[in-house]
Amino acid sequence: MNSVEYGTSLPPLSTVTFDERGLKLWPFLLSAEKAASCSTSTQDNLVGSRVLGYFLIDFWDHSKLSLGHTPYVRLCDEIASCIGMTSAPIEPDEETRILHDNLWQLGLMYRNYVMRLFRHESSRSQSPWSDNPPPSFEQHRENILMAIRQGSRSKSDSRGIALIRDGYKCMLCGYIDGTSLNRYAEVQDIPGFSCDTQVAYLFSGLAQHKDGVSLDTLNSCVIDMEVNAILGGDANDPQNILTMEYSLYNMFDRFWYWLEEVVDMPNTYDVVVSPASSDVFNRSGTRPPSRVTFMVDERCLVECKQQNILPPALPHPKLIALRASCARVAHLSGAAEQIDNMYRELEETDVLSEDGTSASLLGLLLGLHRNRAIMEGGAY
Repeated sequence: MNSVEYGTSLPPLSTVTFDERGLKLWPFLLSAEKAASCSTSTQDNLVGSRVLGYFLIDFWDHSKLSLGHTPYVRLCDEIASCIGMTSAPIEPDEETRILHDNLWQLGLMYRNYVMRLFRHESSRSQSPWSDNPPPSFEQHRENILMAIRQGSRSKSDSRGIALIRDGYKCMLCGYIDGTSLNRYAEVQDIPGFSCDTQVAYLFSGLAQHKDGVSLDTLNSCVIDMEVNAILGGDANDPQNILTMEYSLYNMFDRFWYWLEEVVDMPNTYDVVVSPASSDVFNRSGTRPPSRVTFMVDERCLVECKQQNILPPALPHPKLIALRASCARVAHLSGAAEQIDNMYRELEETDVLSEDGTSASLLGLLLGLHRNRAIMEGGAY
């Protein structure tokens, strides 16, 4: 038997609140989960069943907000294509085994996509500052405004664009970027504490980078389609990045917390902490308020208006909603725990315990590690 079972069981049909179509699909997901729970060989199929089920719940529950109805409808289409909607779940036979396998594979595709977001940022983001003597503050801002005008999407330019958009502050805690504070007297006039800031990606370049990634991550899922409709594969779009204090960035990267939009309050979000991480989060030296509002810095707005250019966009509400969905599902399904355990074992011992994790997940992890090294320009 497996030494650990990941995630929380899917709720029974009597407690879910889908529309008619979702209610018809749900028994098939419960049947796939039950079959996977009886397996003694791998936890993958159980996690895949739960990832699929909890995404369906999450997409439905948040369909009236920025997430919209499309993700729920598309996921229903994908589930229906797996089962054909020809009959209700029946006793195990070849047809049922094929049906379950189709659902497991779809769920694992979503788990693997989530894994491309989870614990992605292995190193700190590239600084917008070079080793050369810094330009004057006015020249520094003029260079960034030029990058905005030209639509630059380089990693260093996007960091600088985010800094002036966010007033050289972490978007969550409001602490001032320490490097900028050290370089420019004008930034020293801004009141408040200082910190080390980083660029936090809602959907990293790796999550959108498919070359060389193994297994079924080569397929597109609903989330992938929604993200690409906004970013077009451009991770350095200002809509996809937040200036964030380093410890908050690190916890955000691990899905310890996420942002949930507040109804009828544009660009305003509640900071929601995973119950499993609440003690660590609450003991952190840097904690954001429970609710944050994003806005473009006033000086940036004035300078963009003077130069007749559009100011940098704030993080896109739909991208924030999609990432929040991934975080919630990762915890409920057990995907976060499964992936985190494997990362930890690889980092600490280079040996995997026999907890029912398949070799396919290991292969995917190694593929992601390889791609991360390539994208960062390093060896692996």
